[in-house]
Amino acid sequence: MFRSLLKFFVYAFAVAGFLTVGLVGLGIWAVGHNAVPRPKPPEKIILVVNFNENLVEKYEEIPTSLRSLVDTVTSEGQLSLHDVVYALERGSKDKRVQGIVALFGANLPRLAQSQEIRAALEKFRASGKFAIAFSESYGGFGPANNAYYLASAFEQVWLQPVGNLGLSGLRMEQPFAKTALEKFGVKAHFVEREEYKSAMQFLSQDGMTAPVRVMMQSILDDLNGQLAAGIAVSRKLPLVRVQELMAKGPYTAQEALERKLVDKVGYLDEIEQQLDGKFGKKAAKMRPDIYASLPPDGGDVGVTPKATVALIFADGEIKDGGRRESPWSGGGAMDPHEIATAFQSAADNKDVKLILMRVDSPGGSPTASETIRRAVTQAQAKGKKVIVSMGAMAGSGGYWIAMNGDRIFADPATLTGSIGVVAGKFVLAGLFEKLGVKWDVLKTGDYTGLWSTLHDYTPEEQARMDVMIDDTYRTFRDHVSKARKIPAAKMPDVSKGRIFTGAQAVKIGLVDELGGLRDAVLYAKTSLGLKSTDPIMLQQFPAPMTVEDRVTAMLRQYFERGIVMPDFKISLEQAGQWLTRAALMPASARMPYWQMN
Repeated sequence: MFRSLLKFFVYAFAVAGFLTVGLVGLGIWAVGHNAVPRPKPPEKIILVVNFNENLVEKYEEIPTSLRSLVDTVTSEGQLSLHDVVYALERGSKDKRVQGIVALFGANLPRLAQSQEIRAALEKFRASGKFAIAFSESYGGFGPANNAYYLASAFEQVWLQPVGNLGLSGLRMEQPFAKTALEKFGVKAHFVEREEYKSAMQFLSQDGMTAPVRVMMQSILDDLNGQLAAGIAVSRKLPLVRVQELMAKGPYTAQEALERKLVDKVGYLDEIEQQLDGKFGKKAAKMRPDIYASLPPDGGDVGVTPKATVALIFADGEIKDGGRRESPWSGGGAMDPHEIATAFQSAADNKDVKLILMRVDSPGGSPTASETIRRAVTQAQAKGKKVIVSMGAMAGSGGYWIAMNGDRIFADPATLTGSIGVVAGKFVLAGLFEKLGVKWDVLKTGDYTGLWSTLHDYTPEEQARMDVMIDDTYRTFRDHVSKARKIPAAKMPDVSKGRIFTGAQAVKIGLVDELGGLRDAVLYAKTSLGLKSTDPIMLQQFPAPMTVEDRVTAMLRQYFERGIVMPDFKISLEQAGQWLTRAALMPASARMPYWQMN
């Protein structure tokens, strides 16, 4: 009833009074959300997980934007990786939980996420619970390597008739736009440290350089090997056989069945009938996050935690000047000052015995990364250990903020390293000439043209740029050498902008141990002298936003803009300013862009 009512408000007033309705809707959501009475826990529970949408790192209890507010009422809502892992671990010991049904389609979750789920699923199955994976078509007539890797770990793998199994090995694709830009009179000039630092080469090159090609192939081969090894163990097939099957896929439903890649070709309603017959129709079908909110088995009996561990999420691109997210659409960048303040608060909190930082970031600004790294070391100076758990990606700036951890965990498929720096600009002189735009210039210094998009770097400007980039790169390498106790002479082997998988990184000392967030939690318990079964409190820093916090933030951004609706009439002056800003790229420690299937 509540969702239906909220949908009416969202859709009926989506255009008129957009902001007002969003804030009213947020208030209605919060009141309704808190007003819903807690249902009586069911006697039998079947966990149901839909892996057709991205799993998030951090679940937002309060919608962080109008888009996420709409998503809340038009879909099942976001689901976090850690909700899934926690539900499996808790469910393995909960007599109410009978088993799990997982629904697949798209090539999700990400490989590193699947590895953390597989570890929890192994314990879940060991407790005697059933586990069924179902898909109408693994990959949806597209690649399904990641999806099937996770599905293969289930007790039964189902595939609907006429469906396909998109198991075909990995493929990496990257666009290159140098020639296209030149047609418009634009040149991309970026300074990289060193030969593997390829973040901007898709704009400055027409193809992969030889070192980058070697690096990318190494990553592809390692990840492909992880996929094959996991599937071979789960399906009880020889590794060589799985490698052959991956090389020859994809497969029809019948072909997949004949090759023992699936156990049953059938329909979802057949699974439902099977479960209803065994457990009864009253068995509750429940999402992991809903199950996690239920009181413990045996009633609402609380447990006293033996220690408090601060949990800090560092997810998204690392940008100078804070998160800068839009109240309309949300944002995907972390605020370095918010993270630094979280470390300070956790370090000063007498109840907090240890800090756990979860990193999932492609990198970004070196200066913002250094702000967070400094906060890590200051917390350690106050006597608080910092354990780092890397998610799917912790590269470049993402590694910068993680390097000083007392213990660093990464999944085998985590992409990390990329210790290097890139900076540069777009030279737009040719574009302006084509457009007939004339410029006049005044200056007061010799290097003011360093930031200009009207010409390429002069030899003197290039030399000055090299000094600044070299200084940032040297600082990055020195920090890594000291933090990871890697001799300076060995640093070229682990830096130069080279990316590694977690499995590769642990062999060269960039990572201490392979494992997910739960492994990091177990290590934290050991560090505190606790048993693995001892309960602890994971306290998030900063605390999740309240309704009042979110409304205040949205109103502040709204009034700062001083507009009711976005103004789509962009003047020539505004367009010129935007183009100039977009053409200049400050020093960046970030991962390259590519598409991997």
